[in-house]
Parts: sequence; C-alpha cells; structure tokens
Amino acid sequence: MSTDPIALAAALINCPSVTPASGAVFDLLDQELKALGFTVHRWVLGEAPDGPTENMVAIRGEDAPHFGFAGHLDVVPPGDGWSVGPYDGQIVDGRLVGRGANDMKSAIAAFVAAVARIEQRKGTLSLLITGDEEGYATYGTPRIIDWLNERSIRPDMILIGEPTSVDQLGDTIKIGRRG
Repeated sequence: MSTDPIALAAALINCPSVTPASGAVFDLLDQELKALGFTVHRWVLGEAPDGPTENMVAIRGEDAPHFGFAGHLDVVPPGDGWSVGPYDGQIVDGRLVGRGANDMKSAIAAFVAAVARIEQRKGTLSLLITGDEEGYATYGTPRIIDWLNERSIRPDMILIGEPTSVDQLGDTIKIGRRG
C-alpha cells in the first residue's frame, strides 16, 4: 500500500485543529493508520480551558525493537496575512502552505507514508499523537505516557518530528526536550 505524504498532509491541514484539538483530524489519521494494519486507541480528556484534548496511540507489530513516533495534530490560531486559506492545504510555488504544514502535520504524514512503504517483519511501530502540544499540554503527552506505563509499553526509541532550526529550517537536530 502506498500513501502520498503530500496528499495526506494537505488533508490533515484541511481539518481545522486549533489547540486543544479533537475530532475530524484524528478521524482522518485513524482511518489511514487502520488501513495500514495499526490498532488505534483514542481518548479525550479534560475540560476548558486546557481541554478537551484528544490523544491517540496507534500500534503495529509486537516485541522488540519498538520504534515510536511522537507528534501532535493541534495548531496555533491562524492569525492574519495568509496568501491562501489557512485550512486549504495548497501547493504554492512548490511548497505546501497551510496551518500545520510545518508544525507538524507534514511530519506526521511523512512518517505514515514511510511506514506504508516498508514490510515490517519484526518489532513494533507506534505513533503517539496528541492534540494539545501548542497549548497547555496538560492532557496530551503526560497522559500518553501514563497510558503507556499502565500497559507496560516502553518504546526503545522515539522520533519526535517537531521542526527545529537555528538559521535555516532543518539545520539542527535536538535531543530530549519538548518543543
């Protein structure tokens, strides 16, 4: 099965998901992951102003090694000055434009497209996705960690697709901290 990362990123962008996010954007990712053989677990926690926040843990395979991908589907409010609608997910001058294109719907789409192209013979893959990284982060990542701990699930390594840079996008890799 092949997943087009640009089409998936654009579809995710087309789902408004200002923090705390839930609903349609998670539904779309859920559908993509189930089609790739993932077992998807979703839950919503909290009340305003910190919530309600939706979380997702999707798992495929079993045993070691366990490689996880952590990310978020929420975005900050779009603000002014967009050349296209912030939730239109359009290609402009060869770049995908829309709220969340850089942080971090494209990274999630790229990871999903990558796992769609591999034949997983052993080990475990997981996606740990929250809807509140851009806000209070009260009911997201800490609750995903609780969920994993309650089930004695421990990834051996986790990639966080959060963009980072010093002078130019992607010129730096950072290890071990949120944001």
